[in-house]
Formats: sequence, structure tokens, C-alpha cells
Amino acid sequence: MPLRGKMSLMIVPHAGGKSKPYLIPRWAVIGVIALVALIVIGLGGTALYYAWRYQEASAQVEPLEERNEFLTRKNQEYKGSAMISSSELTSLRLAAERDRLAYERSMMSVRAQLAQLQNFYKNLRIMAGFKLEEGAPEGVELGRGGPGPEDGEIPVTELDEAEREGEEPHVLTSFGYDDHSAHEYAANEALLLSEMAELSQDMYSLLRDLESRISTISPDVPYGVPLQGVITSYFGEPRWHGPHKGLDIAAPIGTPVRCPASGVVTEASYRGAYGLTIWVDHGNGYQTRYAHMGTLGFEIGDRVNAGQVVGTVGVTGATTGPHLHYEVRLNNIPLDPVNYLVQ
Repeated sequence: MPLRGKMSLMIVPHAGGKSKPYLIPRWAVIGVIALVALIVIGLGGTALYYAWRYQEASAQVEPLEERNEFLTRKNQEYKGSAMISSSELTSLRLAAERDRLAYERSMMSVRAQLAQLQNFYKNLRIMAGFKLEEGAPEGVELGRGGPGPEDGEIPVTELDEAEREGEEPHVLTSFGYDDHSAHEYAANEALLLSEMAELSQDMYSLLRDLESRISTISPDVPYGVPLQGVITSYFGEPRWHGPHKGLDIAAPIGTPVRCPASGVVTEASYRGAYGLTIWVDHGNGYQTRYAHMGTLGFEIGDRVNAGQVVGTVGVTGATTGPHLHYEVRLNNIPLDPVNYLVQ
């Protein structure tokens, strides 16, 4: 079709009237038609392109959405499992703590028994007449008791309270309870039981030594225990008037005091700070003194046999409570009575 020439465009009014023709160049009409066709083709191609991209994106997003849903379900499951595990862990921790406390109480009981056994061993050595440092088993600390107020006495009614308020008894093994390792607990327990067995064996050995020592005791030597009580002050401890010359043994008022060896009473009177006092001469230079007595059972010149009661415990003289001040002398030189407490 030639582009030159014109085309008529007739416009006829709808309501009637005179129609009017318009002459339009043919090339303009063809150009408009071509432009519209290009626009339609362009828009169609664009629509097809984006439709293809949408399908492709949908194909990629669908597995991601499924993966997201799967992970969401798993996350919720893990949260539920974590809550259960946390509850179970708390229960296990509480059970472990209860077991630990029960074990500690058990070990404290064993330690207390070991301390009592050690104290009994010390008293047994004292009764046997051995020096505290003589042949003591390795690792056992047999310390001397400290003095009480003023004259060193502790009333019998206050002994338990003083023991509660004082330092804890020395124990062979100390524990570190901060470490809750079961292996360390077992090792500590085994060590305690081993030490108790060793200490028991030492006590049996001491008893055998005691039997052999008793067989050689001279009847004139004041070997023996004047009364059963608690040693509250030892020989040689510093006092305001000088070193302590005897041994203080606390006991209730009225407790019988027995003479450990035969002898003659050389003094029976009230002696100032010593209160009621009785002296017994055993011969060969040995003498014993009993002070702070409540009553005296003999007078000067009386003969006393071993084991006889020379008086009773009192609170006479300078004392803070009922106890016996007991001295052993050789040629008027004070000796440590601990070395003569053999029963």
C-alpha cells in the first residue's frame, strides 16, 4: 500500500446532523496503527516475562516455606524438650544436694567419733603415766588444756558450755566440702576409717605397755588417779603467782578423792587460797597434796591406805568452781602429776 495519499475520516453525529469528513495522511494512519501494535506487543511480552519470573520465584519460594514450617515445628519441639530437660536437671541437682548434705552429716559424725577416740587415747596415756609426747602416733596432736579464769578452774556445771563455746576438737583430717567429687568423698572416708583403725591399734599397744609398766610400780610411788573428772588446767601453766604446781581436775561437789598410794597424813587444815587441804607423805621423798576440798576424811598422823577416800571435792579457797587441785612432789619438788596418773 503506497504511503502517499490521504484517507478520509467521516464523522457522523449520533443525534443527526451534517457529517463532516476529515482527510488524514495515509502514512499517519499506518504509523498510528504500527505504534499501537508495538505497544500491544511490548506489553504482552512484558506480561509474559513477569509471569514466567513469578512462576520461577514461586517454585523457589515453595520449598523455603516448607523448610520454614519444618524448622518452626522443630524449634517448638526443642523448646518443649528444653523445658523438660531443665526440670529434670533441677530435680537431679536437688537430689545431688540432698545426697551431699547427708554425706557431710555422716562424715561429721565420723569425725566426731574420731575426735572422741583421740581424746580417749590421750586420757588413757595420761592414766598410764606416759608423757603426752612420748611415743605418740604420728599425726596425732595431743595438746594440753588451757587454764580457766583466774586459778584455771572451770566449774563442772559450765564444762559442757565451755566445750561448746571453745574451739572445735582437733581432728586428724580436714575436709574441703566445696569439691563435691564422689571420688574425693570416698578417699576422705577411707582415710578417716584408716586413721581410726590406726588409732585403735595404738590404744591396744598402749594397754600392753601399761600392763608391763604397772608390774614394776613401787608401792611407795603415788601412781594412780585420785578421782574421775575433767582436767581443766595442767602442770606448769603460767599463773599470776608463778607456774601451776599441780593438776586441776573438775568434778561435782562431793565426789570422793582417793589416795593413790599408802602413806601418813602430815597436814589437814585450811590453807588460804588452797582452801581445805590435806598432805600425805608416802615415803621415799614422795608426797601428794589435795586442795579445794569440801571435806577431809583424815587428820594429821592418820595412816592412809592406797585407794582410801581422803575427802571430797569442794569449792573452798580461791576457785571458780568445784575441782581438785592435785600435786605430786619428790623431796618437796613439784612434779607433773600427769606422769603418775596410772590406774
